[in-house]
Amino acid sequence: MTKTVNFQSLSREMEETAVEFSELKVHQPTILSGPVKFSLSLAPDSGAFEVLHGDSIVASGSIKLVEVSLS
Repeated sequence: MTKTVNFQSLSREMEETAVEFSELKVHQPTILSGPVKFSLSLAPDSGAFEVLHGDSIVASGSIKLVEVSLS
């Protein structure tokens, strides 16, 4: 199952949300010589994700939200 994450529904701003990536693997480099559209597939329960360019997986790994305490 994949899910689109809406940061506003989490009461967080995307630029202010701390995340931690792990097990990051680049499968295929993409040359950015103009506008390029990527898709993101995310399994919300495990945090596993895939970044796709067309039908090709270009990167994969895990992501999780990190709680930052302001003390």
